[in-house]
Amino acid sequence: MRETQTEPDIAARSEEIDFPFHDLFISHTDKRGVIISGNEVFRRVSGFDWSELVGAPHRLIRHDDMPCGVFQLFWDRLKAGKGVGCYVKNKTKDNRSYWVYAYVTPIADGYVSTRQRPSSDLFEKVREIYAGLRRREREENLTPEASRDALLETLAQAGFANYEDFMACSAVRETTGRIRALGRTLPYEIREAANFATVLRPFRQGIDELERLFTSIHDAPTNIRILAAQLEQNSGPIGIISNNHTTLSQEVVASLADFRRETEAIFDAVNNAVFNVCLARILTEMVEKFETETECAPGLDFASEANILAGAAEVASRQARDHLFRMARQSRRFANATADMKRKASALDVTRIMCKIENARNPDPTGGLGQILDNLEKVQGRIAQRLSAMAKASRTITSDADLFARGRQV
Repeated sequence: MRETQTEPDIAARSEEIDFPFHDLFISHTDKRGVIISGNEVFRRVSGFDWSELVGAPHRLIRHDDMPCGVFQLFWDRLKAGKGVGCYVKNKTKDNRSYWVYAYVTPIADGYVSTRQRPSSDLFEKVREIYAGLRRREREENLTPEASRDALLETLAQAGFANYEDFMACSAVRETTGRIRALGRTLPYEIREAANFATVLRPFRQGIDELERLFTSIHDAPTNIRILAAQLEQNSGPIGIISNNHTTLSQEVVASLADFRRETEAIFDAVNNAVFNVCLARILTEMVEKFETETECAPGLDFASEANILAGAAEVASRQARDHLFRMARQSRRFANATADMKRKASALDVTRIMCKIENARNPDPTGGLGQILDNLEKVQGRIAQRLSAMAKASRTITSDADLFARGRQV
């Protein structure tokens, strides 16, 4: 027989508790997610005794409001040997709740999860996304895989290309938010990571805009040739110039695919670098805190656990450095690709100007050719502006990324 929930039970279940920004949680699990150890903050906030935590699956503290799709994505990444960062709503022993931003990283015998209090504006948006996704899971009987896909689709609609993009953005926002809440000065590497994440975000929008702009003028050369055939008895200069425009347009469209690949490659490098910089930072701080712990799981080997944390921090630091060097290399390739696109766009503009000159010599009585050329001028002007801005930013990123990679200290 199902027990009737009392009003205090319901009130406790809906109550959220806060914890100080300086508190950091840590838990160490085996590959199945069974808790091996943790720190006193984890035990204190969760409300469980060590005897209830050690040997129990980590889902002991999972809150029913959490979408299954989040954990599906979570485990997909961990089983692939990748770290993960995500917002998680946990439950306490007395059915209250608390939110964390969790960094989970694979280690030799399982996983280490380090968690902090979230506070960014992105956190508030994620709360809404989770609530909507959990509602869909219940109403539509979504499988964990379908829920995961729905989550990724929702994040894409919010402007994130993939989960790595979301992780980098959320990690750097939560890291900077916590540091500021504690009244500390932002470390150099976190400040630079935040800067890279901010500078690069408009790039993907820039690529999308370039593709839209080039698509909008795709039919222009054909329309010019049709009008030229009506104006010129034979193969006149306008028709010849429009053929050249067609050839150049095709080259530009073919280059766009390569250009997007270069853009995605630099995004991937930046996202991985940013996330690992933040991960290394919190793991390093956790090592320092752990060494001062006085109450942990019974029988815990402090030295061994500290070494595990230090090793995870070193791996994250090394990965951050590797991705930063990769970012510097990729940004140079991106700068070259941008310069190549600018040259091709300039050649397109030259053919447009030649068409305009010939049209002035032999005006189109209908005005149709003039309208096409005027539209080309506007669109190609916007293309040139977008490419110039991207070229300038890529040169800055190339310089800064190289300096950052060579001089950073985590």
